[in-house]
Amino acid sequence: EAGDPAPIEGEVVMGRFTDVEFIKDGEGLGSGALLVTTQRVAWANASTPGGYAIDYPTISLHAVSREPSDMFPRPCIMCQLFRAGEEAGLQLVPAKPDDLDEIFRCMSECAQLHPDEEDEEDGDAELFTSADAVAEAASLDEKAAAALAHLDAVLDASAVEGEEGQFDDAEAKESV
Repeated sequence: EAGDPAPIEGEVVMGRFTDVEFIKDGEGLGSGALLVTTQRVAWANASTPGGYAIDYPTISLHAVSREPSDMFPRPCIMCQLFRAGEEAGLQLVPAKPDDLDEIFRCMSECAQLHPDEEDEEDGDAELFTSADAVAEAASLDEKAAAALAHLDAVLDASAVEGEEGQFDDAEAKESV
């Protein structure tokens, strides 16, 4: 059908949705077909030659917006796009309310196939990836809490012995 995005070689189609409005940086481009694949999110309609294709590493954030607001007057998938130092906002507004959760689910599953390279370099991608990692982090928190309790006991000012009022004139000497 004219305006339908087609899958490219090597990608698996996770979802195909019709009558999805595409709004880029506040500019509505009309309703068209949305294709969610393992490699990208593609949208096209008959009046937008070539449509749009967005690779997952470009999508820095995607979320469901259900409550109407000035920014999102209708339920939508809100995306923050980032590429080569440029940022853009995108809203995908399905005409069928039931498609909202399905589009989000498909995008979430596919986004997991493309972890952020910076997170991997920083080691952030490895945080809490298994039950063992969570248990290890919890034991570190217990050790840190014990260390803080020890420091609090050592540094407890009320435990320092001294004469009553021995520091009362300290302010007067500093201001002279």
